[in-house]
Amino acid sequence: MKVDQKPLIFKANSNDNPQLTEEQKKSLLALVNTQDSDIKSLAKQRAIDEFTQTPTRKITNNIAKAIPWVDSFITGVTTPGNFSTKVLTSLDTGKDWAVFNIATNLYLKAINKLAEKFPGLHKFTEDHPVITLAGLTASGVYAGQKAIKAFNWALGKIFNVDQNVTLAQHFDIKYGGHINKLPGTSSLNNKILKPIEKFLQKPAIQCLGLIANIGLIGLIGKNIYDVYKMKQNSDNTYSKLKDMQLESSRIMLNQQAIKE
Repeated sequence: MKVDQKPLIFKANSNDNPQLTEEQKKSLLALVNTQDSDIKSLAKQRAIDEFTQTPTRKITNNIAKAIPWVDSFITGVTTPGNFSTKVLTSLDTGKDWAVFNIATNLYLKAINKLAEKFPGLHKFTEDHPVITLAGLTASGVYAGQKAIKAFNWALGKIFNVDQNVTLAQHFDIKYGGHINKLPGTSSLNNKILKPIEKFLQKPAIQCLGLIANIGLIGLIGKNIYDVYKMKQNSDNTYSKLKDMQLESSRIMLNQQAIKE
């Protein structure tokens, strides 16, 4: 049930009996008749809206989306070899990221569906969102890694890849010569990719890479803390809405008493 979120234009306390318009009466009645489960849902939705609309959350989401692309590019560029080696390594890393993201998303959706079917599990996830997120993060990463391993094993069987080489190395050995003969590849490798490789291998840049990895761990921690704050905000909003519901009920009873 949707509750009108527009503020009522009067101040109510235990000592007054305001004259209400029909619209105000309807708003009060809607709030009084709202079920507890609907109030909890409304409080949770408000907390989620605040959580997703914060500037830091938007920055975090953008960083998370960029990580697979940046990691694939850097892994390929810093791999010793010619143009084909770098490109195929980037594609191979990107493939692993794609499998990882698909697997973890499917895993989380399956867990959510499971929680909907079992009230006890659903209640636990609602009451302990921080523990749930930490557990899902760890298990989701594990599921993603297992999916990468299984997918690469299947591709290895399909393309008859030697167990001692990666998919990127396999295709580089098989097609690298043709790729490196394509127009512009030599110039692109020497003038763009190799200078970037040298730049990324500088000690100062490698130090930044270490800081970035630490920052990624901090990003995960920040997400867990944000969920904790979101749960607190949801609980606070729920308490305020219940107070409003109780006050609305008192006002409606007073109004009915005046009529009688």
